[in-house]
Amino acid sequence: MGLSTVCFAHSQTSEAPKKNCTPPKAKYTLEPPIDDYKNNLGVVTLAVFVDEKGSVSSARIVDSSGSDNFDRDALDAVRQWKFKPSLCEGKPTPAHIAVQFDPKIKIVPGPAPVTVPSPARR
Repeated sequence: MGLSTVCFAHSQTSEAPKKNCTPPKAKYTLEPPIDDYKNNLGVVTLAVFVDEKGSVSSARIVDSSGSDNFDRDALDAVRQWKFKPSLCEGKPTPAHIAVQFDPKIKIVPGPAPVTVPSPARR
């Protein structure tokens, strides 16, 4: 039996306010291993950048589960995910999404209203 998780994804692109945009959709997912985390009560939230080809370009921890090992395994897993890219006006567009792994809840597919701020530009 795999890890029970909840995956939230909400696209945030620089073009989204101006154009008809849809968030990326996961085509392939991998979960962190369960055996070491049966008693883990925390949820880890990750900020993920999905490029225009649907690959994860970067991922970072937004909120820790309280377990460094679980956080690391969640990052390792999400970096292997593959997506149908975000589309703006029908064109593939990079996007920031949030992904949550919660060991207590089963997977719920589909987008949910979770936003992740884009990194500040310098």
